[in-house]
Amino acid sequence: MLEDYQEKYLANPNSGPCPFFKAGDEFVLRRTPEQDDFYHLMNGKFCGEAWDAISRYVYAAL
Repeated sequence: MLEDYQEKYLANPNSGPCPFFKAGDEFVLRRTPEQDDFYHLMNGKFCGEAWDAISRYVYAAL
C-alpha cells in the first residue's frame, strides 16, 4: 500500500522510505533560553517536511 502512495505522489516514486527515521526512534527536545529544538528543527537533525508533519503534535505536548 505504501508503494501505491509513493508511485502516485512522489517526484521519484522509487525513492523508498526515509533513510533517517525508523519505527521506534525517540527524540528529546530541549526548550531553554540557550537551546530551542522546537523552532530550530533540532539543529538540522529533522528535515523540514518531517518536522512540519509532526511539529503541531510536539507543540501540543509541550
